[in-house]
Amino acid sequence: MQGVNPNGWAIAQVTAIVKDGTEYPVSPGTIAVLGEGGNPLIASQYHNKGGEIFSLDVGLGLVSGLAKAGEIINQPDVQTSISQSDGGFSSVQTSSNGKRSI
Repeated sequence: MQGVNPNGWAIAQVTAIVKDGTEYPVSPGTIAVLGEGGNPLIASQYHNKGGEIFSLDVGLGLVSGLAKAGEIINQPDVQTSISQSDGGFSSVQTSSNGKRSI
């Protein structure tokens, strides 16, 4: 897919064909990509909803950022892991998160 012209026509070019798991290159212009009945392939248009799409993207970004901040804030200050083998003491591992940066 190369793009969409101002009329909404999709601009596409076939570069290869895959058959039985093997890719075969195709020279530019060898195969035309057309819509139903040989008409131009028309792309679905958003009718200038760029602002709406942008606000959805910003909202998703904010929610993701808040989730990551919550994950960092909820980490324990100190984490200790004790391992035992055959009823005997084996090792202690302690880690400190130190100063968190959000």
